[in-house]
Amino acid sequence: MSEYMINSKGDKVHIDLVKKDDVMRDGLVNELLDEAVAFKGIMGEFRSKAEQKVEDYFEELMAKYNLDPKAKSKKGNITLENFSSTAKVQIAISDKLTFDEKLQLARMKFDEYFEQVTVGSSEEVKMLINKAFSVDKEGKVDVKRILELRSYNIKHPKWVEGVALIEESKKIVSSKSYIRFYKREASDESWKHVSLDIAAV
Repeated sequence: MSEYMINSKGDKVHIDLVKKDDVMRDGLVNELLDEAVAFKGIMGEFRSKAEQKVEDYFEELMAKYNLDPKAKSKKGNITLENFSSTAKVQIAISDKLTFDEKLQLARMKFDEYFEQVTVGSSEEVKMLINKAFSVDKEGKVDVKRILELRSYNIKHPKWVEGVALIEESKKIVSSKSYIRFYKREASDESWKHVSLDIAAV
């Protein structure tokens, strides 16, 4: 052990001047952190290996059915189950979306729609539109609420044009893959998530 310890100000303090409790606590925290960092590395290696094995299996399956692995979409989610349906592995792709300036054009189309429909007949929808286009402190809209507008079965041309502009304005900022594991004792039971989050163990 070094004769000196570094305090929170960055100063060197001789170990004889440091309380024994502080020395013990310092050693414990540093030891556990080192183990946590090493464990995180192991988890990362396991994730990469697991994803690669699923990828290899899927490419082998594609080759069997005369499909070109290079042509496959990286977008697709994959779910694999064992023979007894008691173990399951899922790989899911999640896209982070944003919208470009055409989203404002979509809002204008919706406003035109409300100008043309009978007054009072779509107040509930108008409220949902206003809520969907409201922005947070950072000036961003709620992506989920905007996309929900596509689910309304409204055939009016202005509404249809607005929905089309929402589609055109969508931009994928980034994509992230998630791998999840599930198990159950019998095929008629509910799946239980095998959490790899240390706080959930």
